[in-house]
Amino acid sequence: MRNLKKFLIGTVGISRPFWAFFLTFLYFLIPLILINSFLFFSILLGFCVMFSFYLGHFSLNAIYDKDVDRNNPRKDLFNSWVEQLGIGKKWIWCMIFIFWSFSFLGSIIHSMIYNKSLQFLVPIAIILAIVYSVPPLQLKGKAPWDLVIDLLSFGVLGPFFAIECILIIPPWQLVIPIILFSISTIAIVVLPTVMMDTTVDREHCYNTFSVKYGLENTMNVIKFFFIVQVSALAGFGILALLRANFLLLIIILLFPFGELNILGDLFFSDFVSEESAEVVVKRLMRSSLVFGIEIIAAVHFLNWLGLDFNQFFQEILSLL
Repeated sequence: MRNLKKFLIGTVGISRPFWAFFLTFLYFLIPLILINSFLFFSILLGFCVMFSFYLGHFSLNAIYDKDVDRNNPRKDLFNSWVEQLGIGKKWIWCMIFIFWSFSFLGSIIHSMIYNKSLQFLVPIAIILAIVYSVPPLQLKGKAPWDLVIDLLSFGVLGPFFAIECILIIPPWQLVIPIILFSISTIAIVVLPTVMMDTTVDREHCYNTFSVKYGLENTMNVIKFFFIVQVSALAGFGILALLRANFLLLIIILLFPFGELNILGDLFFSDFVSEESAEVVVKRLMRSSLVFGIEIIAAVHFLNWLGLDFNQFFQEILSLL
């Protein structure tokens, strides 16, 4: 039983299911808001496909990140490379094969049922994950290409993956704002996670974005992407206002203010540190999950009551 517990801890440390769930949840926030009996299986299957992809992605990354992870105190509790956990490379490769096979098989099933293109998106995502982690390219730890590959794989590919699962084709006018919002959000989430490991990465000659350009400059890049994000949100806000979509308008108004409050320790501090970056990362994860769950619950509760949110909000405004 004790060996089994160690084995499970090591497996969790390798595949990082919480991070896989967190990232998948962010991409599927809008689909989960829109989910209904018709979309239920499509969204559920798509969620599992993306979740499985991330489990494989983090497992692959663990193999080639072992030297840095082994000496990172923050990762020590779930360090998959602690020898006494008894996790070997053969099992990790087996995990990767299982996770990505499940992801690819799920994408084929989804594509056969709904005539969508997930069977093409998953292999592209896997190729980008290999480019990110595996030598000789191994773009992780090679700034600025580490950020570029993140934005390309997570920022561009991710949103279209989620859109495929709600079975719609977005108007071409929305494609650019969607991509701008997605890549800026990914940058805002990813860069603080890089910043909080700067010292360990530097000691192991891991030339990440914050190691190469410094904490202050990395913070300035986050501010730049925040401006890009707000600009994209402004376009969605105008569209929501023109169509009297008050739910979307409320989310758009709350999003940047909530995010600015979370990033306050970095944005408004005279001294940017790894510790403040770690605090921001924890706030981002916790707040995103709580905010997302609350929005999903509120919308579906109103639907259960037979209320259209826009009509409900308009009636409230008429009483003021």
